[in-house]
Amino acid sequence: MFYCLRSEIPAILASGSGDTVSLSSILGLNSMAGRAAYVAIQHGVVGLIK
Repeated sequence: MFYCLRSEIPAILASGSGDTVSLSSILGLNSMAGRAAYVAIQHGVVGLIK
């Protein structure tokens, strides 16, 4: 996700406008027992976009 955004942002800025669409599961906002690694990754996606 970081590397994709790092490549997209200069193109968006050069064109003057643009949008980025990113997907994460609901576990990016909530937790679930036994899924700590997956929840951390999804939360990282949400945090990176914010």
